[in-house]
Amino acid sequence: MIQPELKSNVTCSTFDSTSFTIETNASMFSLLTSKVYNDPIAAVIREWSTNAIDACIAANKPIDFEVHIPTVAECYFSVRDYGTGLEADQLTTLFCTLGASTKRNSNKYNGTFGIGRLSGLAYTSSFTVESYHGGYHHSYVISMQDGVPTAINLGTFPSTEPSGVRLTIIVNPNDIEKFETTCSSIYSYFSTKPTTTNVPLSYLEVDLSNDWFFHPTDTYDNYVLMANVLYAIPRILELSPYICIKGTVFQIPTGAVSITPGRESLSMDTSTIKYVQELFTKFKDNIEDSVADKLKSMTTPKEQVDFRSSWSNRAFHSSPNILSFPKVQNARLYGVTSNFYLSINVPDSELKILRTYSKKFKSCDSDSYTTNSYIFIVDTKSYNFLLNKDIKGSILIITKKGKVNNETFIANAKEELDRLQLPYRLTSELAENTPDKGKSIPREGIYVSYINYHSKAVSQFVAITDPSATFYYIELSGCVPVNKELFNAACTAFTCLRTTLDNQNIVLVGVPKKYLDLIKPMPNFIPAKEALQALLDTKIFFTAESVTIPSYITATKGVIDKCPKELYTMHLYDKSVETSTHISYSALNTMRKAFTVHAFDSVCPYSEATINTSYPLMYTLFIGEALDDKYIHYFNLETLNGTSYSPNRFNFNYPDSEWADYKNAIPN
Repeated sequence: MIQPELKSNVTCSTFDSTSFTIETNASMFSLLTSKVYNDPIAAVIREWSTNAIDACIAANKPIDFEVHIPTVAECYFSVRDYGTGLEADQLTTLFCTLGASTKRNSNKYNGTFGIGRLSGLAYTSSFTVESYHGGYHHSYVISMQDGVPTAINLGTFPSTEPSGVRLTIIVNPNDIEKFETTCSSIYSYFSTKPTTTNVPLSYLEVDLSNDWFFHPTDTYDNYVLMANVLYAIPRILELSPYICIKGTVFQIPTGAVSITPGRESLSMDTSTIKYVQELFTKFKDNIEDSVADKLKSMTTPKEQVDFRSSWSNRAFHSSPNILSFPKVQNARLYGVTSNFYLSINVPDSELKILRTYSKKFKSCDSDSYTTNSYIFIVDTKSYNFLLNKDIKGSILIITKKGKVNNETFIANAKEELDRLQLPYRLTSELAENTPDKGKSIPREGIYVSYINYHSKAVSQFVAITDPSATFYYIELSGCVPVNKELFNAACTAFTCLRTTLDNQNIVLVGVPKKYLDLIKPMPNFIPAKEALQALLDTKIFFTAESVTIPSYITATKGVIDKCPKELYTMHLYDKSVETSTHISYSALNTMRKAFTVHAFDSVCPYSEATINTSYPLMYTLFIGEALDDKYIHYFNLETLNGTSYSPNRFNFNYPDSEWADYKNAIPN
């Protein structure tokens, strides 16, 4: 593969100059073998396999190579090509010379850097090379000796094997699965798949027949496919107009863009950026034309909306303001990643939509139909029974408005929906055996209201889905707590004890009066007051006073063990108020209306004014983003006697009177 050359416009004919050389040492070899790859397993598979393809091209033979996938019984990975093979002197010269390559002057080949053959050393310390050439089998072990790759000759033997090279590496048993999955992924993009000698591989579904295709997974990245290798396109500023496009793979000629030495990513030089920009521009024009042609063939707004919605969600992850699509008649678009909306206009009607978070129908405008909505024409006195139906997706209802005749309203609604070819149902079709409004709906089992203890919200009654779970319950009358003080206190206690409760998988629920006799014998239903009181008895809380902590307290965390006592104390205080043991005075007062709570006031003995007076340059240091040693130097100057404090001397057990509450409150 031909890579761009760096040319200088600086001449040195009239000046003395010295050309740089590279010293052959362990560090340089490490840089060119193990440290050049971020994913050694993928590197071995990719480099050896593309080299096998290059070998077949160089021999002017059809591409033919074999791979052995590691298994528990045969824990090795190998690649065998059927090119010309290597003579013994080629193995000790060309193969053993890093940077040497016969492929960098032609775009027929994938190779260019002359280091990929040693990628096995990025995974482990040795691998074997076997060359079949001229009726002989040459065998070598490539290993690291004192940090330098070394070829050890195992011998030369007569052979009737076809010409070619086999590279083999021993695999860690823990990596067997990763080798197989990585092989499947990498080889999915090879125009010619290898022959697997032992384990059949499954490949991703990709269309290599087109100049571009969508990536088989739902990814936000875009790619170029060059010489069988997939490269992600970085999201850089120069490509910002096109970052809304996602999941596109562009097939490009070999050598069209620059790549990094490890061949894991693109090298975004000026020419590569320009080339990728042109790819996106061509893609944009192609898409605009193909979508326009597709839309012209569709006769209904729904068809058009469904097509644009599904296609755009596949191709974009943000609003494609660079694209110009033909408008869909009678449709409105609120952003490509959102659903597409159709206008529904029925005379003397009102549209309402079910908001799932509120379990209520709310009025909406006439452009609220999305392609995944269920539409109902209301021809019954009530439609609230729809809330209890198991309907997946949003529900849109069309109700009569004004004094229009009911038959006329239904006929107009049907006519509009039929015109738009939107599916719909009449509410009367689902109203059979549904009680009239005002009558309770018979329920089987136990129904509870789940309580959001953060917002203190009570849900609609639902059947319990996990009868074996532990429930702390509060008595309800309808959806209203019988004891509001207990309800508020329990929600607050649940919030303060959330860490303990989460570990026990406990749920706070409300139980209607009519179910109380059913749940009392059940051991997993526990009255909230008694259970929460038992948990509160094991907990000690601290109420944090309102103390202003200077912002530079956090800036000194890197040298906190060198801080003066005042700063270290404020740091401890600042960190302690973040813990779950601290609660507000409001929370404490709410809980004490129903529970006994053990709490202590935590007091910081120092104020912001004290710190600013004692250490007047701290703020200046903070603004200037001083290094840790600058803070230490300043502390030493202020105290005049070296480091003034040690964290080993100060903790919650320190006998200062101001911290006595902490000392006495810490559980043994």
